[in-house]
Amino acid sequence: MPNQYDLAFARWLTRLRDDIDVDFDPFDRDPAIGEWLYSLFRDNGEMTTDHLAPHVTARRTFLAESSVALLIRDIRAAGHPAPDIVIDVMDPDPQFRLGKVAVEGTHIQSVDAQGVLAEAADGVQTYLAYPGWTVWPTCPAHGLGVHPSSTAGVAEWVCSAGHVVRPICPDLS
Repeated sequence: MPNQYDLAFARWLTRLRDDIDVDFDPFDRDPAIGEWLYSLFRDNGEMTTDHLAPHVTARRTFLAESSVALLIRDIRAAGHPAPDIVIDVMDPDPQFRLGKVAVEGTHIQSVDAQGVLAEAADGVQTYLAYPGWTVWPTCPAHGLGVHPSSTAGVAEWVCSAGHVVRPICPDLS
């Protein structure tokens, strides 16, 4: 039988989903999200959007920085020079209630590691493509460019021909 604390936590998650202006699913199946939200609740109690926002921004920033470091490692391993990737972080404001984190213009909306990795990969690919038209990575079977996707909680490179090539940064999976 759940205790009062667990019931209060569940009520807060429901409020996050239904009443509070968040752009992620607080009931996401990724246990890391549940653990993160539980630690926030344990340390702060029920939080409004204004109180939650700095925590969301910090999490997205940390995950974006970690993802970009892994992606740069993979780019270098493929024989390309390390790009100078910019991660923009904006504090919460009326337009972006939870703040804004972007990797080379690609808005990070996930709060789970694999979702952020796929979103960061999209930003990194965009950076590499312009102005030098570097296509990275490519499908070994077709020679086509691949695109990041996060499906069933796993960030993957998907070939333009429609099949999964491999996980993005498989050591993070």
